Amino acid sequence: MKIGFDIIFLAIIGLGAVGGFFLGDEKAQRMVIGSLVGSFAATLFAEPLSKLLEGKASFVNQTAIAIALVAVCVLLCVLGKNVRDKKWPRSRVKAIISGALSSAVAIAFVIASLTNSTRENLVTEHNLAALAYDLRLYLAGALVVWLFATYLTVGKAKR
Repeated sequence: MKIGFDIIFLAIIGLGAVGGFFLGDEKAQRMVIGSLVGSFAATLFAEPLSKLLEGKASFVNQTAIAIALVAVCVLLCVLGKNVRDKKWPRSRVKAIISGALSSAVAIAFVIASLTNSTRENLVTEHNLAALAYDLRLYLAGALVVWLFATYLTVGKAKR
């Protein structure tokens, strides 16, 4: 068993949690939305775009396109001005959970959008990749439920 991918997998989830902590609650919620949109866009458009760009650029493959789609969607959703003012309560714990869950979903759907041979090699050699690939729809469902929960439990503004 190789531990290279497992360490990268856990590092990305950790970076997502740390990013959620530093971004704050509202931007972490937008990061969740961006990771969901990017994950589904990577699943739908990575293969057609790689076939479209196959002969034009040698460095572009299906994995790079999937990662780029997720990254662009997350960045587009995270960048922007906060809607709530300073009086709204913030929860760093919700932001950390949002960051970790959204990065796990993004990784799972990037694995799902790989070519069949690459995905099979990755899933058979690494346990975390197999777990993420098998549970990707449950992770996405949990992320949607978490997003609704964070929106419903915002709290009252301070006066």
